[in-house]
Amino acid sequence: MGTEKPSALDIAAILRNEMPSIGFFSKSKRLSAYFFITARAEELAGADKAQAMEALDLLSYLSKPFHISALVVAMNMERIPTGSMSLVGWDYANLVADKSRLPASEL
Repeated sequence: MGTEKPSALDIAAILRNEMPSIGFFSKSKRLSAYFFITARAEELAGADKAQAMEALDLLSYLSKPFHISALVVAMNMERIPTGSMSLVGWDYANLVADKSRLPASEL
């Protein structure tokens, strides 16, 4: 009997409960929250990057603070050092930038 891998919706629910405060117009808190949540999504999904991305997409609908923090990251990607976030975080920020018609960044 092995443990079942959580679904993307399960991961999104966990992340929603763990979402830190993004403050009131606090860019640094929004960036920190995004970095934490995307790294945690990657950890919960294990090697399944697609599941982590799906969980973040669901979380964006479930959590307005996460959606706001993802937009802040997408708008500031040119100024964020590449090593400061997980690969899933980087890829999801590029997805948000694409959806929002913002310029995407390369690693």
